[in-house]
Amino acid sequence: MRKIKIGIVNGLLNYEYNYLIERFLEELNVSYTCSSKTNKKTLEDGKKFLVDESCLSMKIYFGHIYELLDKCDYILVMRCPSMRKKEMMCTNFYASFDLANNIFSNKIIELNIDINNHISLKKAFLNLGKRLCFSKHDTKRAFEIAYHDHLKRKEKLYDEQQLLLKSDKKKILLVGHSYNLLDDYIIKDIKDILHENNFEILLSTNFKEDNSKKYRYISNDVYWSSSIDILNAIMEYSKDVDGIILVSSFPCGPDSLVNEMIMRKIDKPILNLVIDEANDNGGVVTRVESFIDIINMKEEFCD
Repeated sequence: MRKIKIGIVNGLLNYEYNYLIERFLEELNVSYTCSSKTNKKTLEDGKKFLVDESCLSMKIYFGHIYELLDKCDYILVMRCPSMRKKEMMCTNFYASFDLANNIFSNKIIELNIDINNHISLKKAFLNLGKRLCFSKHDTKRAFEIAYHDHLKRKEKLYDEQQLLLKSDKKKILLVGHSYNLLDDYIIKDIKDILHENNFEILLSTNFKEDNSKKYRYISNDVYWSSSIDILNAIMEYSKDVDGIILVSSFPCGPDSLVNEMIMRKIDKPILNLVIDEANDNGGVVTRVESFIDIINMKEEFCD
């Protein structure tokens, strides 16, 4: 009997959970393939399936799904209404599975995480294992191994970032969702210009997740989990960096609100970059270069 192959999408929350998904499938001996790195074609393909008002990140995500259609038997799409109790995710994470399932028919299988409706991360993977016709015992074992490795990997990334804080170089904190900070199509030019100017780069995605309430210094009313994580990361790192760059995809509703709160509350040089479909590299580089000049001049003035 031919083994099925699962397609794994590079986009949206998959940037945070693809390693966990891959390890889970490996433990079950399920074959998988991942979509390629984002490029202009990825975006153009995704735009065919979504309305113009959809955010850049959703269009990229659907471009990755489209790329996988002929490369696997099923494509795994995450549905994540809630990741923690009494918190919510952006509505894009509600809609992604239903949109994909209606657009691409029987090619789509679901990984549904919805804490507020009693579907934990573990239960979501147990449901996936059942969908793939594995026993509960085998699925549970695969998840426990994969989750342990997932946590160890996150801890390693955090520890590596802590070492950067000891550097004598100036430091910039890049702030944003994982699908922006870890996608070279969006972030590469920003990182390149910072490295060329001898800055250490820290990412808001690498922070200590300890149910911190530090975010309340910036706002008590944020209920989007990903935004709370961003605010907690800023509170952890802002005192140790020379500047902050906020990276958002257009048009992100939660970011448009949360970024404004950050700029009003945090006493550091802050650059707010919104990346759209045009992705004007020249304009982005010019703004980052100007921001670097501001940081350098501020240091000279303080000296």
